[in-house]
Amino acid sequence: MRPDKLKERRRQKALALVASLGVDTSGYVDHSAERLDRAPENLERQGEAALAFLARPSRFVTKQCTYCQEYFGTNYNSVGYCSNLCRDKHFRQQTGYKVDWGAKSDKERWGGEPPLIIDPETLRHLAQWYTELKQKVDQESQTQSQQQEPEQSQLNTLTIPNESLAPSFEFEPVDLSYFADA
Repeated sequence: MRPDKLKERRRQKALALVASLGVDTSGYVDHSAERLDRAPENLERQGEAALAFLARPSRFVTKQCTYCQEYFGTNYNSVGYCSNLCRDKHFRQQTGYKVDWGAKSDKERWGGEPPLIIDPETLRHLAQWYTELKQKVDQESQTQSQQQEPEQSQLNTLTIPNESLAPSFEFEPVDLSYFADA
């Protein structure tokens, strides 16, 4: 028998023994998935995801995690989990098997470049930051527009010295509020 399978069987027997003594073992978490989420490469990819989202938010979709029901952002439509930990917990809940996170690299697991995932906490921070920034910009633009509005008398003083040089076509008023949010 392989050593990892033997170790897993021993762990399962130990959990069963502890559970038979009346201790709740449902909260037991195998730290391999959690360790993978906190690995420097994964944290770097999460930071890259946040920066890519700020640069081009249209390339990301917001999804709800299949396991924890939290909202997260990703650049792949097929991603269903906000973290490796949620993926591991849901897989274990459905099948009873442990995922061996060290068996394949991310590139092998995803068939290429792994997805960029913005975890729920970071997504909440980005949304809060965006809301605060938008409020500040809106307040500043209202303040500036109130200060820079020319008086009606100043508008009437604009004259064209030679009316023959004036264009002979008329302009229709255009609503520019569409461009204000861009």
